Amino acid sequence: MSDGAMTIRLKGLCRGMYSTDNGPGWLYARCAEQLEEAHLEFVREVNGVR
Repeated sequence: MSDGAMTIRLKGLCRGMYSTDNGPGWLYARCAEQLEEAHLEFVREVNGVR
């Protein structure tokens, strides 16, 4: 981008997050919490670099 901004996209997936029919699996809620925490930690780290 010309203004020096950058976009970083992260995607996470855990074993058991989705069932065989692509619906939520038995570990979906736990995995979603872990992915959200990883996202927030990443944002905190990036914001601290400024």
